[in-house]
Amino acid sequence: MSEFKPLISIGMPVFNSAVTLRDAICSILMQSYTNWELLIMDDGSTDDSMQIASVFADSRIKIFTDGENRGLAARMNQAVNMSRGELFARMDADDIAYPRRLSVQQAYLQGHPAVDLLGCGCLVFSKGESSYGMRTYPEMHKGICASPWSGILLMHPTWMGKTSWFRGSAYNEKLKKAQDQELLLRMFNQSVFANTPEILMAYRQDQTGLKKTVLSRYYVMRAMYTSGSVRIAILGIIIQVAKILIDVTLSIFGQRIRLIQRRSKPASDIAIGEWRDVLHAVQQRDT
Repeated sequence: MSEFKPLISIGMPVFNSAVTLRDAICSILMQSYTNWELLIMDDGSTDDSMQIASVFADSRIKIFTDGENRGLAARMNQAVNMSRGELFARMDADDIAYPRRLSVQQAYLQGHPAVDLLGCGCLVFSKGESSYGMRTYPEMHKGICASPWSGILLMHPTWMGKTSWFRGSAYNEKLKKAQDQELLLRMFNQSVFANTPEILMAYRQDQTGLKKTVLSRYYVMRAMYTSGSVRIAILGIIIQVAKILIDVTLSIFGQRIRLIQRRSKPASDIAIGEWRDVLHAVQQRDT
């Protein structure tokens, strides 16, 4: 019997994700496209995450754990190096993939061989599983990278691309946050990015503390500063400082939830209905 050779390798870093991990894994097991492997990269979890992951009896799921806490970037690089597929996809341990995610993204990449990295649309949901709205971005590279000082419009949790591209453009393991924007800023002039506008993911976003938000802004500024472009550095830093001021102001008045809502477009009744159907199916699925 020939050895199983997946087309898609999915890297899922995990750190203390016991509350959400089951649903994230179930959403991969429910994919309409089945030629994949899931690489669960434990980052030194101290909760029941690995016990939950080990319950799934599917040979396509591989669990790697060494007891160390090395960070997201290191685990992503590790997953890329271990992957066997021609395509590599990201999956966070607290998000939910719609059943057609892998099918649509791999078909797009195979139909557009010039594209190195592909994102997709998301429905944004809260800890209470209610919808904040939808996020979609420009499909073509020019629109995605039109204002790099404001950010490259490719949502990190939705990425799927050529494994060779990921291997040739490793994450910066020195950064604690904004590793995705640093990588995109470093590579956008020598790569082709795209988005499919279809909603293929449910992205969990809850209010974070002001300290964590400011820290994230700082690392985005670092990414802008090291981009190699004076224009990107200056405009990027100005924009991030302005956002920090807005964050602080909204925090003072207890209104930071409005930022999450304003970043998303209202979800239609159809989109909300589909999200509820996907969530129900995931939660009802046996391991």
